[in-house]
Amino acid sequence: MMFKKIILATIFVSGIPVLCSAATGKQFSSQQKASIEQVIRDQLSDPDSAKFKFPAFLGGQVYCGEVNAKNKMGGYNGFAPFQVFVLDRAGKSSFVVLGVGEPGSSSQALRQSCAEAGYQ
Repeated sequence: MMFKKIILATIFVSGIPVLCSAATGKQFSSQQKASIEQVIRDQLSDPDSAKFKFPAFLGGQVYCGEVNAKNKMGGYNGFAPFQVFVLDRAGKSSFVVLGVGEPGSSSQALRQSCAEAGYQ
């Protein structure tokens, strides 16, 4: 899967309270999922082909899921991890892409980061 790779090494949030209102183990609302899908689709070669897996949100400021999209050759390569930073201010959630991986072992660092956040 050919992705434009964006990794934000460090996010500084100074002077802005960053709290996550979603309860641990809860699903995001359809509006929150649509927001996540949009920021991830912006990184894909064929954004209209994207299929997502959304595990339950575990709380905190990092969320991990999976996306499968067509590559430039028109084929699906399998689900790859994605990681977003969760910002919730005044009850409105926004998401910043931390990384979108490739299927297989090439995304080991991203998968390890997600595992450390509690996502399998």
